[in-house]
Amino acid sequence: NNNNNSNNSNSFTHILAAANKYGANIVPRTAGLLKLAPVTDVIEIIDNDTFIRPMYAGNVLTKVVASDDVKLLSIRTTSFAPLEEEEEANAATAVSMNKLD
Repeated sequence: NNNNNSNNSNSFTHILAAANKYGANIVPRTAGLLKLAPVTDVIEIIDNDTFIRPMYAGNVLTKVVASDDVKLLSIRTTSFAPLEEEEEANAATAVSMNKLD
């Protein structure tokens, strides 16, 4: 399912949300608006397209390869080490979500 939106003027490749109550509310809605397939509960990032997530109540870990141009992920934040201060300055760019076209 490779969505190639020619009218997409956004320069981002990944959209991340925490895998919590807020993220569980936002991710499906954002996926519907942007016509993306979300990858939920990510616990490891292999590369730009490949992620590890649990299945079957955490008894199985599966590798997911996302083929959308923009990856929509919910991240289990406890699975990742906190950023160091130097990394925080260049780690991410906040984008306003007031209007999605």
